[in-house]
Amino acid sequence: MTGVQGAGVVNIAQNVRGIQGAGVSNHAANVDGLQISGILYTAKHVTGAQISLINTADNNEGGMIGLFNFSAAHGIHVDFWTDETRFIRFGLRTGNKNFYNLLTAGLQPFNGITLWSLGYG
Repeated sequence: MTGVQGAGVVNIAQNVRGIQGAGVSNHAANVDGLQISGILYTAKHVTGAQISLINTADNNEGGMIGLFNFSAAHGIHVDFWTDETRFIRFGLRTGNKNFYNLLTAGLQPFNGITLWSLGYG
């Protein structure tokens, strides 16, 4: 598919070079351009942007913008850190090198009351 493709519910294409949009879901093997969908977007190789609630790709070298982004080539990274507030934090990072999501949980047990934190960014 070259150009612009739109659908109310689902788009499916082998190769996309251009813009593809759907109300619910987009699926493609290779994407060079922009794909936008309301809920789910899946692809094998992307050199463009994915915009959806859930974005998945075998390899995404562009931007993944959504609530949950996963690129198999970049994996899920586990982070562990502390800061000047003495919170001990644990995080899971998904996405790619250009744009990623971070889900965190932390605690601060040093003042007699244990404080907890949850975060997403």
